[in-house]
Amino acid sequence: MYPHDIRREYLYLPPSEDKTIVLVTGKELRHRRFALRIIESFGERVKGWYELDDSFRSLHKATALSSKLSRLEKIPSFARDVAKYYRCRGLKAAVRKSATDISDLLYRIRLRSRSLRREEEKLFAKEIARLEKKIDMQARKIETEYVHTDDFREEIRQLDPYLFLTLGGPLYKSALIESIRGVAINQHAGSSPRFKGSNTIHWALYHRKLEDIASTVHLTVSAADAGAILRRSTVTLHPDDSIESIFLRTVALGTELMIEVVEEIIDSNSQKIAIFPQDSKDGRSYLDSELNFPVRKALLRDFDSGWLREELERIRRF
Repeated sequence: MYPHDIRREYLYLPPSEDKTIVLVTGKELRHRRFALRIIESFGERVKGWYELDDSFRSLHKATALSSKLSRLEKIPSFARDVAKYYRCRGLKAAVRKSATDISDLLYRIRLRSRSLRREEEKLFAKEIARLEKKIDMQARKIETEYVHTDDFREEIRQLDPYLFLTLGGPLYKSALIESIRGVAINQHAGSSPRFKGSNTIHWALYHRKLEDIASTVHLTVSAADAGAILRRSTVTLHPDDSIESIFLRTVALGTELMIEVVEEIIDSNSQKIAIFPQDSKDGRSYLDSELNFPVRKALLRDFDSGWLREELERIRRF
């Protein structure tokens, strides 16, 4: 769906008979679904799939921690007891400082127990299993920082894609974006330009802006979710939705919008596509660190109180 609130312009893409695709995704199930749906839709046009995976960095940190712990075993028993005592005092102080009352502590426990992975399994596992049976391509796992290196740019240059499609990951440097033979496109789980950056579905829910529970497909630029919009559409909401299910279905919707955009580019004879440039002064970009405990607690309280169900009923009555 085209946005109705932004002025339409047109972009003329370079002519080519060889409109190949390279994908860059995260490693979560929603990202895997994105890649598999693109491959299912466009087959041999997909020449590469990179999956950002920093788990081996975490393994390295765990190994380093294990080494430190092994050295601690050589500390005399009395010294270990003293260190343990002060660690416990520090833990108690942290609990007193962060959980000002029992209600806060209970909310923290509940927020920690909520699992996006469980919801992903529920929504996507069967579809992914079906797709994996018919698709042989495997992702090449790389560290996130690798996308900023000359080696990565050289790999992309060798693959020479016409379309560079991304879901998740960091901001990409202009040198990489400008090296793409056709165009780079990103999928954003949020309604640009009003909600850009991280956790934008959460922020739209926090502000109770149901009209901004949307997915945006846009041209990739070096700023967060700021490129000209190609498609944007809102998500159908259900009274029994959770925060997690709303976010994941927004991502799934965005993947279908991305497929629609790629089909248009591949099938277009004129190479002219409609774009909707964003005003840099409109909306704002959210940082991951801004989604703190008070915000998450407020979101959970809204859903506990049945706000979404009541709001949907109010809209339907109107």
